Amino acid sequence: MRTGNLNNAGTSANVYLTICGQRFNMPKKHLFNKYEAILTDNGYKFRFERNSTNVFKLIGVDVGQLSHIIIEVNKS
Repeated sequence: MRTGNLNNAGTSANVYLTICGQRFNMPKKHLFNKYEAILTDNGYKFRFERNSTNVFKLIGVDVGQLSHIIIEVNKS
């Protein structure tokens, strides 16, 4: 995932990814880097910094031909 280079392009919101395919939809995954996450009173928070690239490895079942992805964010 790559963030833009404009002002305020980063986020500390929770980011979730759902991969949807012809055969199966992978359950929603919370994207964060546990090595760079910060422990808060509400659990771990990961900041997607402006103009940065984060690579995530997702392990799951074969969804078949990719139909679409859903990216969701929230501040909780």
